[in-house]
Amino acid sequence: MRGVIDFYRRNPIVLVVAVVVGLVVSLLAASGDSESIVTEVVAVGAVGLGLGLFIAWRRSRDA
Repeated sequence: MRGVIDFYRRNPIVLVVAVVVGLVVSLLAASGDSESIVTEVVAVGAVGLGLGLFIAWRRSRDA
């Protein structure tokens, strides 16, 4: 658990993006505007994958 907290302290933008994406998906699910839950899961997965790739690219560039 300590590692997760340290990660977000070093990368506050990741925390902000995660919270915003979670809020948007929650609001879409609550409003019923989405076609299906699969679309929401795929959207969250795509954003998470993209964010993870960005972090990996940035770390490799700094090293």
